[in-house]
Amino acid sequence: MQAVNAVSKKLASALDENTSIGSRQEVETWATSARDGLRELRKLGSARTDTERAASSIAGKLITLEMDNIALQVLEDMRPALVAFYRPDYDFSQERSPMHLLTLPAPAADMNPSDIVLTLVATFLLHSFTLACRRQTGFPTFVTALHDPSFPTLLAWAPRFINLPAKQHDALFTRAYTSAAKMASTSTATPEEKFQLKKFALFCLANTRPGVVVPDTFWDQAVRWARAYYTERGPGDDPDVVVKFASRSAEELLGHAMQRSDANTFMSGKGFIRFCESWAGWAKQAGDLKMLDRIMALTRKQHTTTAGARMETLPAAEHGVPTASPPAQYLRGGQDAASSIQSASAVLISGLSATGRGDRELKSNQEKVRRALERLRRTVLKIVESSPRDISNTLVGLVEYQCSSGQLIVDTDILTPALDSILVLARTALVVRNPDTYSSAWELLQRAKTMLFWYIDDASSETGIRAKVDESPGHHLTLANYVRCLSGAFYNISGTLYQTDRISHAIRFLNEGCELGRRALCMRRMCSDPNKPPREGIKDRDEEGWVQLEEQIWRRWEILGACLVKIGDRRAAYDAFIECIRAFPFHDASFQGRLRTSDVPAAFEASTALKQVGTVIDRVTYMGACDLFFEPSAISAKTWFTAAIARTPSAACILGALLERQVASLLSCRWKRGVHSVIQQILRDALDVYAARELPVRRARVFLLALEMMYFAEGEIERSSGAAVQESGQHIKALLQQEDYASDFDLSHNRTEYLVRLHLWLALHRHRCAEEGTHSASLAVQEIEEAYRLLRTMVPHAPRQSGPRGSLGAIKGRSPKVESQRPMRKTARKIVPPAKPRAATLKPRLTKTTKSEAPVTPKRRQALHDVSPNVQSEQKLLHAVETIASNLVDHSQLMTLLRMTSRLLGFLGHQLLKLRLLTLARRLSVKSDQVLTEDFVLMSIDVAHEHIKLGRPEKAVSILSQVFANASLSLLAPETRVTVLLCYSESLAAAGRTSEGAQAYRDALSLSETLITQEKGLSTAQRVKQRAMTLERAAAASMTFSALQYSKDNIFAAVDGLLQALRLWNRTIDTLSRLRLRPTAKVDSEPDNPFEVTDNGKDDAGREPPAQVAESTPSRSYSATDLMEWRIIDGLLETLVALTQAYHTRGSPREAEYFAQQANELAKSMNAPATISRALALQAETLLHLGQVEESHSKIVQAHSFASNMSGLHAADIRRLRGEFQHRSARYEEAIQLYEEAVVLLDELARSFSSLDAVNVRKSSAISPRSIGQAQAPRITGETLAPTVLAIILRQHISLLKHSGDDCRVLLDRFSSLPTSAETKAERSVLLARMTLDDVWSQFRTDMFLNSLTESAITIPTGMSSDRLLTSSAAAQEVLGQLTSVVNLLRTDLPLIVRRGTVTHIRETSISLALMETLRSSLGTEDNLIADAISRLVDASTGVTLRREMLEAIKHKFLDPVAYNDLQWPSLGVDAPAGNVKRAHQRLNSDPFDNSDDEVDLTASPWLRDYWNSVKSRYQSEGLALSDASASQCDILPAHWTVLNISVTDDKNTLLVTRRRAHRKPLVFCLPLKGRRENEADEHLAFSDVMNELKDILRLNDEGTRQAASVTKGDKAARAAWWANRTALDKKLQELLQNIEFCWFGAFKTILSAPIDIPSQVLDRLRSRLEQIFAASHVSREKKQMIQAKLDDSILECFAALPIGSRDEELEDLIYHILDLYQFHGASVSIAEVDIDQLVVDLRGVLEEHAAKTARFTKPVQDSHTFLVLDKNVQGIPWESLPMLRGQTVLRVPNLDFLMDRVDYAHQHNAFNRVLPQPNDAAVDRIAVNARKAYCFLNPSGDLKNTEQRFSAWLGSMKSVGWDGLVGRTPSEQQFADALTRNDLVIYFGHGGAEQYIRSSKIRHLQRCAATMLWGCSSGTLREMGDFDRIGTPHNYMLAGCPTLVANLWDVTDRDIDKYSQVVFDQLHLTPEGVAQPRPKGKAVSVAKAVADARSCCKLKYLTGAAPVIYGIPFYL
Repeated sequence: MQAVNAVSKKLASALDENTSIGSRQEVETWATSARDGLRELRKLGSARTDTERAASSIAGKLITLEMDNIALQVLEDMRPALVAFYRPDYDFSQERSPMHLLTLPAPAADMNPSDIVLTLVATFLLHSFTLACRRQTGFPTFVTALHDPSFPTLLAWAPRFINLPAKQHDALFTRAYTSAAKMASTSTATPEEKFQLKKFALFCLANTRPGVVVPDTFWDQAVRWARAYYTERGPGDDPDVVVKFASRSAEELLGHAMQRSDANTFMSGKGFIRFCESWAGWAKQAGDLKMLDRIMALTRKQHTTTAGARMETLPAAEHGVPTASPPAQYLRGGQDAASSIQSASAVLISGLSATGRGDRELKSNQEKVRRALERLRRTVLKIVESSPRDISNTLVGLVEYQCSSGQLIVDTDILTPALDSILVLARTALVVRNPDTYSSAWELLQRAKTMLFWYIDDASSETGIRAKVDESPGHHLTLANYVRCLSGAFYNISGTLYQTDRISHAIRFLNEGCELGRRALCMRRMCSDPNKPPREGIKDRDEEGWVQLEEQIWRRWEILGACLVKIGDRRAAYDAFIECIRAFPFHDASFQGRLRTSDVPAAFEASTALKQVGTVIDRVTYMGACDLFFEPSAISAKTWFTAAIARTPSAACILGALLERQVASLLSCRWKRGVHSVIQQILRDALDVYAARELPVRRARVFLLALEMMYFAEGEIERSSGAAVQESGQHIKALLQQEDYASDFDLSHNRTEYLVRLHLWLALHRHRCAEEGTHSASLAVQEIEEAYRLLRTMVPHAPRQSGPRGSLGAIKGRSPKVESQRPMRKTARKIVPPAKPRAATLKPRLTKTTKSEAPVTPKRRQALHDVSPNVQSEQKLLHAVETIASNLVDHSQLMTLLRMTSRLLGFLGHQLLKLRLLTLARRLSVKSDQVLTEDFVLMSIDVAHEHIKLGRPEKAVSILSQVFANASLSLLAPETRVTVLLCYSESLAAAGRTSEGAQAYRDALSLSETLITQEKGLSTAQRVKQRAMTLERAAAASMTFSALQYSKDNIFAAVDGLLQALRLWNRTIDTLSRLRLRPTAKVDSEPDNPFEVTDNGKDDAGREPPAQVAESTPSRSYSATDLMEWRIIDGLLETLVALTQAYHTRGSPREAEYFAQQANELAKSMNAPATISRALALQAETLLHLGQVEESHSKIVQAHSFASNMSGLHAADIRRLRGEFQHRSARYEEAIQLYEEAVVLLDELARSFSSLDAVNVRKSSAISPRSIGQAQAPRITGETLAPTVLAIILRQHISLLKHSGDDCRVLLDRFSSLPTSAETKAERSVLLARMTLDDVWSQFRTDMFLNSLTESAITIPTGMSSDRLLTSSAAAQEVLGQLTSVVNLLRTDLPLIVRRGTVTHIRETSISLALMETLRSSLGTEDNLIADAISRLVDASTGVTLRREMLEAIKHKFLDPVAYNDLQWPSLGVDAPAGNVKRAHQRLNSDPFDNSDDEVDLTASPWLRDYWNSVKSRYQSEGLALSDASASQCDILPAHWTVLNISVTDDKNTLLVTRRRAHRKPLVFCLPLKGRRENEADEHLAFSDVMNELKDILRLNDEGTRQAASVTKGDKAARAAWWANRTALDKKLQELLQNIEFCWFGAFKTILSAPIDIPSQVLDRLRSRLEQIFAASHVSREKKQMIQAKLDDSILECFAALPIGSRDEELEDLIYHILDLYQFHGASVSIAEVDIDQLVVDLRGVLEEHAAKTARFTKPVQDSHTFLVLDKNVQGIPWESLPMLRGQTVLRVPNLDFLMDRVDYAHQHNAFNRVLPQPNDAAVDRIAVNARKAYCFLNPSGDLKNTEQRFSAWLGSMKSVGWDGLVGRTPSEQQFADALTRNDLVIYFGHGGAEQYIRSSKIRHLQRCAATMLWGCSSGTLREMGDFDRIGTPHNYMLAGCPTLVANLWDVTDRDIDKYSQVVFDQLHLTPEGVAQPRPKGKAVSVAKAVADARSCCKLKYLTGAAPVIYGIPFYL
């Protein structure tokens, strides 16, 4: 069943992924395997219903995937099993029908199948029916079977299905109906067969429950299908037969309907009446009287009422002919009314015809007849709505007769009532629900049109009209009025149809209404007298109607165009829209007035009508360019009008405005192909319209549009735009600087703004065209500076007060009176206000400022004077600013340009100018002190972000507080409020106000959840940008979340938030790429983890893509982007830089380097030198800490070259980095100079920004006094710029000065004054620890008493206790006090450093603090917990990165089955930082009866999830509190386990070794690596010497292993030489290890010894003997100095393990140590008088005596295990093969936390598997491994033939006990992962650590991992990473939860390691017999024991025997 469910899941995923045709073969394979599995389950006979439910689910999915053949096979198998549920004795051999799958035999009458069976039956029949309909084979047989009563199909089962749930029941029959109807519509069968199938479909639909089907729809469908059947009949079909068949079918359908529970309701209504009428027609034609009687009986039961739809009458102005009251006898109605009217009409017409003209009496009679006809007409009008149709026809005939009499004079007395009658008839004839009446109304109106134009000469002419008799102008105007009324009638009917969505029917009426309306207006213009003045105060109905028509005619054309668009006739719609624009009254005075004084967008916003016609212009322009693809010249508005229209300036202004509107409308879709060509053509036409002499400002405006277009151009336009840009710029300057502005005088005041925009666009163009190595970037900065200068002239300044001058943030320039800036007009000089004196005083200052500025780097500018405290002055200034802002031409566009160029300045590295520009723009965006503007808020956000980058978060908080203090913030768009809340939250987080920041984030989250995204009605570009904005907000939220988490010291959550932001930024760019012509590639191809792909050819120790993959990642190329894209690229770059810094802090250098490289590539594509330099600097710093000094120097040089012309924080940081490089290169003078330069740069920047702040604070009060008064944030004064950067520089500078012996007190004072933050605390702690230790060691060297401490070993416990206090000198007390104060401070800071500090800081601080604690203990500090604290400190310095990576690994172990939705903001209320998930899509469920939810899911064991959750909780809450006792942590370990920590200090001069055991005090040894022994001639081994020699040995070893392949068996000499070299190398390694033990440890090597149980009396005797020999050696001979001192038991026990064969130097170590202990405890020891040689002899005798006498009392601890926790510096040493440790069971763990994790894992694993039961108080000491669950990879690469030959037979034999494996074949990654996950033991014989077969990330994310043996070369090595922690394959397995890993530290030869592994297997009894009959627990062998014992079996006992090591905890077999 699991296999079947697995296939079902795969099919479901195939549905989700929309499986392509190419993968059908794979799907068929799945389905075949599922079918086989179902057959097996049926054979077993258990869980039959579950089996068939699974089969039904699979069949449904296959049908959805259109895998019909295999679905039929599954259904074939199901059918017997289903029948067996209710008729087990059914004989299937009787069935012969090819359509048997459509049926299931009915159950017995007394048999009621269960609901589950009924569901399965219904599903089966539906699937079978669906397949039959889809296949369309055997149509006649299929149709016959459906209607065969002996054939129990779906309908035969319908009565039993009534018990099904309503949803399933209705879905069953509706889906059957759909399948049948679809087949009938697509089939080529005969009409009768198709009608039969349609009839079956209706039968199914009739079986649905009430409310599912609308009755009218059902009956109408039946009528339509019957009519279609009759219409489609063949030529040979007898119509009578067809009619009879249709009639019988209707009767059958009625029978099914009568079975419904709601039959009475269902068989009623208009639809049913229509059905009955049609049915009656068929019955009547067939001559079936009985059927007619039945139909009549049905219809009599219905009480239907009919009412015609009433149309709205035309207004009086449209038909306005009053009617008289009708005669009463006609109003009574009745059947006689029609005949009476007809008779009267005939009499009157005959009488009218009989009259003659010659006789007066006859004329009088004629008039009487006419009056009678009119009365009759009026009467008919009143009753026509309810009269029979012949009355209407009579009226029409009557009217036509009246108007067609050629003898009558045409006048209003005849034509008016005639038209009125027809219009009323047309209106009343229209019934919206009856489409047949549309033609009647149309014909009536067409009759009216014909009648009207019969009197108009040449109906196609628009110039002349004539009447038969009357030729007066008034009569011509009357005819025009009639045309207007007729157009209104057409328009009203079209409006009625349009409002009821009868679009296609409305179009012809609307088209006539538009054409007749245009004709009427033309006729009126021809009839009107232009010289006749209008009558004042007189406005009749006709005049109002004409005004209304003139105002509405363009709207009619617009509606016509909209209707044509809806039906898809875009070409006709385009023409209609053009007519709409032509008909619009643009020559209205208000529009022309707006054009004279404002820009085009503002003019089109003047009224609702102008807004609407502007929308039409946008629409028609888009259609021509993007839908119809017209030639550019045909799209221009210039072609819409005659050439003469633009001859006058006013007409040119209007046409130019239309052209500008066209350009503006196309800018939003400029990404579409061909649009740029259209824009170019329109711009050329606009330049032709705007003459340079008459309209210079407008012409300049068009040139600005051309600049904008060229900036966004791509392709050929982009490459050729450089010269055009310069030419356009020159034209604009010339146009805006001329003296006479002619018709543009009223626009001349905007020339400064246009010049500002010009310089900003030129800056953007220069940046876009810039290339690496050119000075275009500096030219861009110059353009921005000039724009800034001009912009300042637009802003007034406050009144002066005394004060310094200095900040560009002030306002200066022009007078508050805007008019004063207009140029003088030659003919109107008198209008210029007298503002010259102020302007004259400003000119010299502006010129001076401009000249003083550098061309590239902006210098500090002079400040303006303080703002007057006078409130009235502030209000005047505020009013002036508001006036300036309100008079800007296009405020929004200017603000957008300013924001774009400010980001450009950031990319170019000019922070000061950027902040100045943003500050001025923020000031310019103020419009009121009461109401915030969108631009002001957005500018405030940008300014705040800059202050955050500058390390001034409190300033950012202050700026945003002003925004929040304004009550009008709530009036802004919610999107803007969300953005400002996020920025505020980020500012608070950076300022350390985390709780407030979190609340602001929650507010933003709550507000964002209320945002409603509606894309209906939006264009493609708008939808794309809306989605991009949603993604952008989510990315900003993720970055804010990251900042909050970082402020909480949660690096993991911070990184997770940044990764989510990275994915969102990439998605945003991908979304926006749809609006670009050229495709763009992703910066990061991985959706979730950028390190999923690794180099499979090398050791995989990292997670980043290999070099070739990273280099092949395509960079985005952005030569021109809008503001949104600038923001997004800026955000993406910020995220990449932040990720680089975060990973660097976390200690993951390869990830940091990867993201820095990505930032570098993206910055290069954006031509952002500042960001390029920053990315290179980050790469350089990472490389520097990796120890790759030369590579780092190359990056530093490149970074410096990009930042050489910049002034900002980064320039100072570059110097700091250069200084660090010089420092590491031992060029101290150069380093000091660079540090000084960096500090000077920061000081200069701080002064510049401080002067800017001083003015900004004053200006802010002028901007919004109320807001400042309400702001909660305090005023910022003297805030340090970039305190973190400054702290790093000062720390490095001070350290270097201290090292050189120079005075650094000034720098120390400055360092102490820095603001307190986590970063500055970390720098302070590192500096303080380093300086304190340097001072202490210096004092020790100058003090006689303390001098020995510098060369002595220190133990804790101190090794001796006495009854006398330690006698310390004053110097010792001073040092102790200094150490104590520093230790207390560092203890406070250390937890924070552990959470947020870099790996280097944590390690340095921890080790330094451990050394200080050690020194304090040696100086007499009595603290029982000091050894515990030191042990924890040493342990905390190891595996730092691994601790931090654990949370990330756990996150990916249990991914939720639903997809992560990055659009879901990270929540602060959950433990998982950024793990908010949301179901991205629901699985496609193809079957309502699908029970796939019941499928078996192979999920992880609950205990695994609980275990990892506990680990996660522990690591999230983990800190380093040294005040807590740590002994309890080790107390849970087994008593026979020992934990050894070995670390080296940063100066590599001291070895720190700690030993911890359960329920024992920790033991600490602080061992100097040189100078410990008295004789300088004694050998010592420096740490660097050991590591260099070890590297040389391993290098030669690697060369030897590679050479082994070239040594042939026949070449004995070569083999001998090779073995000689290998033997010598083996000996060299052995000697090195012996020297390490002798030189580094000496007598203190006993800390490495295995635990031994020594009785207390034995220790007392040993202590007594030692005291005797030291007492005899002139120690404390004076009585007054005699002390009662004794050696500590722990130290004594340790030294008791010293071998009796130890060298004399080692015994001397012990002697000197004991003498030092006596001396420190107050005894007077004269070393010169002590005979050391004699003491050595005596001590050796004591040890020999102790060993001989106590051999029977002491015994080693059984099954002891030693766990090594090694510092990164010593992890490469094979400690397991030191003489003291060789033979012991030694394992490695990253740190104590990981050891505790493995113990916890073993406990839960063993408990879950119910193995290895432990007593309640016993600690778990092993992981249970089931030897039967093992997997072996043997020679996967195929080139290790010897290894394969040796173990293949063994592996084959092990398969008999359950083993599995691969031999000589390459495994897939999933195979390897499955082997690790599903087995208890995995053995690998291949190259390396299998990195080429499984990625490191894959291993890390495993939920569980088997105990693993990697016998490949260097599989267990941890690569050195400079200052960072080492990385390698073992760590990946540790993060995966691997309990035990056996691996090799270096390369080994295959034969020797094969022999080694064979011995290990033999020791563990890994044989078929041993696995089949495992040894009892007491005799089981530890894997650590087996590995230790096997070392001696190798030929090269060290070169091979020392290579294998174990990580983790042991397992036993």
